[in-house]
Amino acid sequence: MEQIEFWRNKLQGARLYDGCAKDSFSRICAALEANSGTSFSAACAGSLRQSGGRLFAHEKTTGEGLQHGHYEQTTQRSSGKTVVVAQDTTELNYTTHRAKTGLGHIGSVKSLRGVLVHTALAVGRDGVPLGVIGQKGWVRQDADFAKTARRRQMPLEAKERYKWIAGWRWAERLSEQATQVIVVADREGDVYEYLSAPRRANVSLIVRAAQARRTTAGASAETEQHRAPTQDLWRG
Repeated sequence: MEQIEFWRNKLQGARLYDGCAKDSFSRICAALEANSGTSFSAACAGSLRQSGGRLFAHEKTTGEGLQHGHYEQTTQRSSGKTVVVAQDTTELNYTTHRAKTGLGHIGSVKSLRGVLVHTALAVGRDGVPLGVIGQKGWVRQDADFAKTARRRQMPLEAKERYKWIAGWRWAERLSEQATQVIVVADREGDVYEYLSAPRRANVSLIVRAAQARRTTAGASAETEQHRAPTQDLWRG
C-alpha cells in the first residue's frame, strides 16, 4: 500500500478521463516497480492487467496526459536551478515480435521493425536527474522509406527532425522557474530551424556540429568556437 500511495501522489497531476483510471494507473506503476525486469503481463497479473488494457485503449488516453503530473513535478524540482535538458531518440526494436502489428522501420534497414521515442530529460548541475519534461513516440511510414525527395516537400511540423524543436519547447516549460535552461543535442540536432528559432533569454542550446555554418557576423562557427574563452566547466 505504501508504494501505491507514493504513485498516487506522484501521478495526481495526470490528465485521465476519470478517478478510477488514475487509481488504476497508480497501481500499475507500483506493480511495475515491484516487479522490474518482468513483462507487463507478469507484473500486472489478473484484473490489474485488464484495467491496464482498458486504460491504454481508451480514446481519451494520451501519452501527454499520462505523464503530465510527472512533467509538473519535474518543473517544480527545477525551480531556482541551472538545468541541463538532454534530448535524444531511442529505437525500440520489436523485429523478433513477428505477430506485432502497427510497427514501422527503424534504423537504415527496412526489415528492422519497431517504434521511435524522443525524450527530453532534465538534470541538475550535480548530475542528479530531475525528471523527464517531454516525450513522444511515433512509427515511421513504410511509404517514406528511402524517399528523401518526398520528405523534403513535407512541412516542417511533419518532418522527423521537428522532434528537436519539440524537445526545445518542452524544455521551455522549465524556464519560468529555473534560473537557466541549457538544451543539449547530438549531431542530428544540427538543424537550421532548431538553431534559429527565437528562445527565451534564459534558454540556451548546445549542439554538436554536423554542418559547416557561419555566425551572424559572417565568420566560421568553428573558428569562433576556438577563439572564444572558456566560460564555465561542467563536471557530471
